[in-house]
Amino acid sequence: MLQVAVEQEVEDFLGRAHYQRGSRQRNGKQPCLAHKMRNILCKLPKKIEKEMKSLIKQVYYASGYEEGLKLGHELIARFKDRYTSAMECLDVNLAECLTYLKFSQAHWKVIRTSNLLELTFGEGKRRTKVIPVSLPRVLA
Repeated sequence: MLQVAVEQEVEDFLGRAHYQRGSRQRNGKQPCLAHKMRNILCKLPKKIEKEMKSLIKQVYYASGYEEGLKLGHELIARFKDRYTSAMECLDVNLAECLTYLKFSQAHWKVIRTSNLLELTFGEGKRRTKVIPVSLPRVLA
C-alpha cells in the first residue's frame, strides 16, 4: 500500500502519468525537445539555422496541443521542398514532441526536456576530470 502511494506521488510530481479509473496509463511518449531540435538543425544549412530554430520553437512552445500541431504542419508544408530531411525529421514524431502540452502548464518544463538531468551528469564529469598542469621544466 505504501509503495503504491509513493509511486503515485512520484508520478504526479513528475507529471508524466495520466491516471484514469484507478489504472495507470501513459499519456504518450515525450522525446527531449532539446535533442530533437539539435537533430533537426544539423540537417539544415548553417545560414538558415537561426531562422529555422525560432520557427521550430514557435511550434514546440505553442500555447496548446492543437495549435502546436497546426503550426508544425504549416512549417513542414512550407519548407518540405527545400529542406526535405529536416522536415521529415520534424514530422516523424511531431505529435509525440507536443505531448507535454496535454498536461498542466506547471509540469511543462519538467516533461519537455531531459537536458536539466543531463546537465547535472555533465557537471559531475567536468568537476572530476583531471586537467594536467603545465609547469616549467627545471634542468639539473
